[in-house]
Amino acid sequence: MRYAIALTILLSASVAHADDLAIVGGDVYTVSGAMIPNGTILIRNDRITQVGKDLPVPDGYKVIDAKGKPVTPGLIESNSELGLVEVSLEGSTVDFAPNLKDAIRAAVRASDAIDLRSTLIAVARRHGVTNAISAPRGGIVSGRSAFLDLVGPASRRFDTAIVDANAMHGAIGEYGAGAFGGSRAAVMMRLREALDDARTYRRSKTAFIRRGLYELSSSRLDLEALGDVVANRMPLVVHASRASDIRALIALAKQERISVVIVGAEEAWRVADDLAAARIPVIVHPFDNLPKTFASRHARADNAALLARAGVKIAIATSDSHNVANLRFLAGNAVRAGLVREVALRAATLSPAEIYGLSRSYGSIDRGKVANLVVWTGDPFEPASYAETIVIRGEIQPTDSRQTQLAAKYLEKLGLKGKKKE
Repeated sequence: MRYAIALTILLSASVAHADDLAIVGGDVYTVSGAMIPNGTILIRNDRITQVGKDLPVPDGYKVIDAKGKPVTPGLIESNSELGLVEVSLEGSTVDFAPNLKDAIRAAVRASDAIDLRSTLIAVARRHGVTNAISAPRGGIVSGRSAFLDLVGPASRRFDTAIVDANAMHGAIGEYGAGAFGGSRAAVMMRLREALDDARTYRRSKTAFIRRGLYELSSSRLDLEALGDVVANRMPLVVHASRASDIRALIALAKQERISVVIVGAEEAWRVADDLAAARIPVIVHPFDNLPKTFASRHARADNAALLARAGVKIAIATSDSHNVANLRFLAGNAVRAGLVREVALRAATLSPAEIYGLSRSYGSIDRGKVANLVVWTGDPFEPASYAETIVIRGEIQPTDSRQTQLAAKYLEKLGLKGKKKE
């Protein structure tokens, strides 16, 4: 019996784990360092164990041939509503903007409403998006976002694919003004009041519970949730467009000693040097290049390029739900408008991970990081290319979606399935 146990142990030590993968022969864009031509990536369980050139592949590994193809980290959408909406005009499927009266909704958590079986997730994943920040909307402080691994429902990682992100979201300017007072000044006043009350609550929880404090402006749960923001353990991710609104946020971050990230920021190029000096990251949408409102009348196509040139950390986002799949095309258009190609790839991978405090595990192809990778047929920023192999948490993911399934269904009905286009 003892010999049988010993033999079992020896055999199990020599057999590779079911999740062991090797991606070989590709041009590996690590993002954190130089591109590795003819590179090899070894994956065990959900982690990258080795990255290098011409590495030997251990016995038992499933080999993915990526010869001559780009291999990048999975793309990260840094400001979406993915999983929080299915059909925009059907209220029962819309969970990103709860109908609350209070403009301060810090206790709202996106993770409580995410549907990982949303058909939109498979569409995004098919285009190389392996992760997304999904955030609530509404009010001045909207609540805490969630970070998603976009695994398929059959994945063994499915039940652990949603975690609370380390970020609080909100809006000022015209977006916040609609929720409180109709004035930019009133919005900033209410935001400062909420932050000040959160500090008071942190210092005097016992007095608050005993009703020994003056009445605070927000609920206990909201003040608790804002505690990490005022303690500078969590950034406040704020939507703002106009240059004057961005300046107000720069001043707020300095006065309140909090970390701020700005989303939208169509006029950010006008205050790029101030943003760089304050070390405030900016999340931009490169297609926001024309005025949509008076708050963005100075929008321009090279906003991302000008910000990066000034030394501002940028991330590229769709800020959407149904169009998250377009993330790679947005990065490509930022390149067309002057953004350095390497910076554009970083803006859709490592920079979002850094902004949200996730870069120890996500955003680049490095030993020890979560194995979220994409093998592309060609340049990922080109519409003619596509994601050939998608790996999330060390598992090869399906590349179909409701869109491809419907296309196949109706092509078959028309007798066109498998036929080449004339």
